[in-house]
Amino acid sequence: LCEPFLPTEVCPKTLENLGEKALNGTIKGPFSAHPHTVPSRQAQYNFGVHYGRKTTLELYELPNQGAAKNLGTIDLPFAPFLHDFMATQNHLIFFLPPVHLSIFSFLSGTRTLADSMRWKPKQATQVLIVPIEDPSQHTWLEMETSFLWHFANAYERGSEIVVGWVRYK
Repeated sequence: LCEPFLPTEVCPKTLENLGEKALNGTIKGPFSAHPHTVPSRQAQYNFGVHYGRKTTLELYELPNQGAAKNLGTIDLPFAPFLHDFMATQNHLIFFLPPVHLSIFSFLSGTRTLADSMRWKPKQATQVLIVPIEDPSQHTWLEMETSFLWHFANAYERGSEIVVGWVRYK
């Protein structure tokens, strides 16, 4: 997996690259390199960010048995550099640090990916909490400005969601 692209199928016997797969048209484009398994749901969850005039987050469920599902689309407030997320038994949790991506300068070839990113330290980190059962009922929160790359763990404790991560001020 490589987040700007569709998932790539590899032959389990020869490791031959069998090409990108949209999983019967379910995956609409970019697909994160970090899916997360929720054992109690017998499924993996993942996302893709679609950049454009309006930046959107596509949410996916990949059941252990059966076809992949698109859970929905959420409009994002800016074009973030979003690399990882967490999944609990009932929620998908996304942290959007204030790193704004100028996708047009990157796609036009006038800037590298790194040069297309802008750190906005006066903006808060946005937290998006998405109920797996009904993604349309998502919640936005703000937290202290910080950068996040990967997560250690997430779980639910009663009505609380606990997330372990390393953050960089």
